[in-house]
Amino acid sequence: MSRPFQLSASLICGKPLALIEDLQELEKGGVDALHFDVMDGAFVPRLGLYPEILPEIRKHTSLPIDVHLMMDKPERCVQMFVEAGADFVVPHAEATPHLDHAVRLIREAGGRAGVALNPSTPLSALEYALPDIDLVILMAINPGILGHKLIPHMMQKIADLRAMLAPYPHIKIEIDG
Repeated sequence: MSRPFQLSASLICGKPLALIEDLQELEKGGVDALHFDVMDGAFVPRLGLYPEILPEIRKHTSLPIDVHLMMDKPERCVQMFVEAGADFVVPHAEATPHLDHAVRLIREAGGRAGVALNPSTPLSALEYALPDIDLVILMAINPGILGHKLIPHMMQKIADLRAMLAPYPHIKIEIDG
């Protein structure tokens, strides 16, 4: 039976010393994609996964991987993550003054581009990037803090985004949190 959604598993929630076993379990369980959180301790208040682990993960799975760059100046890392095996590279609109430049760098590196938005960032931040992106990650919690509950009014933001993307049926929506 086909699902009306896809399930992406966050690797930051895995067991660091048993990641290969976790990948096998996720694939066996039918997960559709993998989510790779990169955090710098500045844009968000914690550290996340590092680029050197991504090629090792890629050796053990063919699942699509989106790299979520929760970091200041994400442009500096785009090439590195595409080369490491990311399918999608997703900087935050709030983390760069030149979102169009970041998206262009992702495409030039051979990746598929996405944009992530924090809960309080308006959808209008996406408006001029939409023709060039493949994925939008909406944060349903404040980023970088594990275990928070979904912010209730994010359900309306998800519906509003879906309506906004009607002219762009190829753009996927991912909810994080």
